[in-house]
Amino acid sequence: MANKKTELAELEKLVSLKPDTVNANTGTVRGTAMLERSLQDYGAGRSILVDKHKNVIAGNKTLEAAVGIGVEDALVVHTTGEQLVVVVRDDLDLNTDARARELAVADNRVSEVNLTWAVDMLQKIEGQGAMLDKFFTPKETEILLQQSLAFVPETNPEFSNKEVTDGEISSVKDRLGSKFSDVASESARAGREVVCPGCGKAFVVSGGD
Repeated sequence: MANKKTELAELEKLVSLKPDTVNANTGTVRGTAMLERSLQDYGAGRSILVDKHKNVIAGNKTLEAAVGIGVEDALVVHTTGEQLVVVVRDDLDLNTDARARELAVADNRVSEVNLTWAVDMLQKIEGQGAMLDKFFTPKETEILLQQSLAFVPETNPEFSNKEVTDGEISSVKDRLGSKFSDVASESARAGREVVCPGCGKAFVVSGGD
């Protein structure tokens, strides 16, 4: 069957898209810096997903990073989900271009580094009727609760890897402000023993005013 070309894309401004106010991923400073660097070095790869009102379902961090580095325009494709939207980069050749291979790695690595689950947002999402037990086992839920009580070193990283520089991370951190501050619940501030899900070490989290 021959390929059919249809005029589906509309040119719109990124500011017409609305970030999710109940996004369960708060991201990380390093991940945001890596995402901005990827967009600057390789350009856009994956598409983002919005609903019929242009509320972002998936790709909130990509939208933030794109706006952060000055990207203004978006190609908007309308679909009902019955077709897979394929983004073709006519400037890349996976068989001959190192940049194409680097973009493939960046796509996976940024997703890995730039994920920090926000337990309070997951609770809101569940309250809206979402069945989150499709995605999290009871053990995984317990680990997330422990993480929400602990300080997260990833949000204030020390890096020697100059591929993403300390200056870039500081710039991102300054722009994003307190949303990447260390988080501790009221019970943690009062002093509570928690177990680090990464190393298994038990310690007491406490904080001042």
